[in-house]
Amino acid sequence: MTYDTILSILASHSVPYTLHSHVSLLTLRDIEEHVTFPAAGMVKTMAFRVKPSTWVLVALGAYSRVDYRRLADALGVKRGLLVQASPEEVEAELGFQVGGVAPIPPRERVLVVYDEAVVELDLVTVGSGRNDVTLEIKMADLSIT
Repeated sequence: MTYDTILSILASHSVPYTLHSHVSLLTLRDIEEHVTFPAAGMVKTMAFRVKPSTWVLVALGAYSRVDYRRLADALGVKRGLLVQASPEEVEAELGFQVGGVAPIPPRERVLVVYDEAVVELDLVTVGSGRNDVTLEIKMADLSIT
């Protein structure tokens, strides 16, 4: 399970973190209704594929949108090769539950891209692999995983 893999990765790097258990969260509206995390520190992660097989996790502010053109440029690929993965693909290929995608690659050859706005944050909340547990971690510690 990806959740266990993520915790193992954090432990192997001696990264301190806190886990917050809650009801299953699938949407931003669910988060707003059921948790009390500060909005400024909420980071969502979206999964993309660069055709045919490269996976990319994009971490950005909870209320931000991905600029597909800029992302494709940052990855050095044509925009037409970049597609947002379906929830079924993300779960089948990477093991993340819908609502629990983390900016921590669960296996080799999965890229992580951080939006400039979240890189400057200190303490953030991100997915854990499960949609009923949120990971609270220092942003600087995410980059070593």
